[in-house]
Amino acid sequence: MDNSHKVKWYIFLWDVFLCSIGSYGGPEAHYGVFSSILVNKKKYISEEELTEMIGLYALVPGPSSRQTITAIGYYVGGKLLAILTFLVWALPAIIVMTLIGMFFTFIATNHAWEPVLIYLSAAAVSFIIYAAITLSKKVLKFKIDIILYVVMLVLGVLFANQSIWIVPLLLILGGLSYVVLKISDKRT
Repeated sequence: MDNSHKVKWYIFLWDVFLCSIGSYGGPEAHYGVFSSILVNKKKYISEEELTEMIGLYALVPGPSSRQTITAIGYYVGGKLLAILTFLVWALPAIIVMTLIGMFFTFIATNHAWEPVLIYLSAAAVSFIIYAAITLSKKVLKFKIDIILYVVMLVLGVLFANQSIWIVPLLLILGGLSYVVLKISDKRT
């Protein structure tokens, strides 16, 4: 669907740029920023459309955040805007990561920075937890969803280090459980 008549491309690209500089911490953090800026503030897409894109691109190989933001660009303005969206999304991260790499090379021999660096991983984890809670509140609407979420979360935490197949198995198990429970719910 081409929504280019509704949205000025340069405004959309500016919003994508704001998303790209404000969303460090991985896909979970990115989706929180997408929801805040692109859905709630600017209304380029609906929350349901964003959730569908997140679900779809989480299952296919490759960086899901990049695929999601590029798909939003395509939805809003077609192929050219999708390409520009990808470039605007990627460029700040490339620049920042290059500068960070140079910074860490510089401070590798300077131990005065060690106390500051200790807290970086805690900050990253807090962004991810916040985004996961925010996304969960939007997606978990029914009791069955919450139960399956908690069960899969517990199984994931308990068995995450056992095999690389745990996540795909939990996805399949969760999907099958949901279908079976929905079918049995309709029969009663």
